[in-house]
Formats: sequence, structure tokens, C-alpha cells
Amino acid sequence: MNMKDKTIVVVASHADDEILGCGGTLSKWKDQGAKIYWLLVTEPKGLNWNQQQIENRNTQISLIHSALFEDVIRLDFSATKLNTENLLQLIHEFHSHFQSLKPQVILSPSQHDVHTDHKYCYQAAISASKKFRLPQLELFLTMEILSETNFCPDMKFCPQFYVDISQYLDEKIRLIKVYQNEMGEHPFPRSIESIKALATIRGSESNCIYAESFAVVKMFDSQLEA
Repeated sequence: MNMKDKTIVVVASHADDEILGCGGTLSKWKDQGAKIYWLLVTEPKGLNWNQQQIENRNTQISLIHSALFEDVIRLDFSATKLNTENLLQLIHEFHSHFQSLKPQVILSPSQHDVHTDHKYCYQAAISASKKFRLPQLELFLTMEILSETNFCPDMKFCPQFYVDISQYLDEKIRLIKVYQNEMGEHPFPRSIESIKALATIRGSESNCIYAESFAVVKMFDSQLEA
């Protein structure tokens, strides 16, 4: 599926979700000519981060921005506390940016992720992307984010949409290494070994070497080219 000239919005609850969930796919779609925007919902406020850690995070975000995105939109909600924020305000923020960017494709965390921030981001994204509000929307997908999606106790994430990232796994790994403080050694779930293993499994399910998978929430008749 070619994404040339498509506008894509990636909803990330936290910086690193965008690479863990779809870093290979975004690299591929950017090469195809897509315009990709990063809606970064939370900041590490109230997490006892010191000034140096915050500066390091800002540098990381800047590096990822320059590698993949037309722009990064930072909403400045508090990380780990979206369940205590006003959901209507979150929906309003999403709606405002969706209306401005007019995406054909939206990528969101899964509603089944164990992290409440992910659940609330999904709820806001799905509420703000009703077809009568976004008539140009063609595809709404949820991502598979290691350490959150795969820890759902009843494993409700069911992939239906696969992207061959055989030529882009190395780039995904290069980008995730930007977030050194979020990564760990195997068997920690956010490890290089886990990323490769998941890509291998999804590749074997879709007859390619490496793949990323997504759940289809909405798909409309469109001009997307196979």
C-alpha cells in the first residue's frame, strides 16, 4: 500500500511509543512521500525528572522529529495521569489538530494496552475522528507497542494490517536507540532482541522477513493504492 502524498498523524502517549509501535512503517511511508505528523500527548511532569533528564528528553524528541516528521505537536499533558485529566479537554485538543492537519491515516495506541495513558489517548483519538468530522479519513489503525500491548491480560490485540519493514528494521533499531534510557537488556520487553523477535513473528505471519502489525479500527473506501 503506497502512502505517497498522504497525511498521517501518529498519536503517541509518550515519546518512544511512535518508534516502538510503528518506527519501521513510518520510515517506509516517509520514503514513499507521506507527510507525517507526531501528536505527542504527555510530558514527564511530576515524574521526579531532573533538569538534565528533561533536556535529554527534549534532545531525543528533536532527533526523532528531524528523522521522521514534518512537525511534532506537544500537548503537554502529564505522563501517567491522563486518567485524572479532563477527557473532554483531551478530545478537544485532538479534534483541533485533526481538523487542522486533515489526516487520511491515524495511528493510535491500542484501547487494550495496559497503560491507562494509552487507553485515554485511544478514546480521545476515536472520539475526535468521527467520519463526519474528518471526511477525508481513510484508515484508523492501532499500534502494537512492546511493554504495553503485549501485556494485556486477555491479549485482545488482533493484527489485521501488516507492513513489510524488511528494509527498515535497521532504521527502526537506530531510532529506538535514541531513547537509551527507555531501553533495557533482554528479557526486558523494550530491548533490541524483543523488537527483532516481534518483527520476525509478524513477518512470518505475512510472508516477509520483518513486519509491523496493526489492528484496523476504521477503513473507508479510498484512493489508497496497493
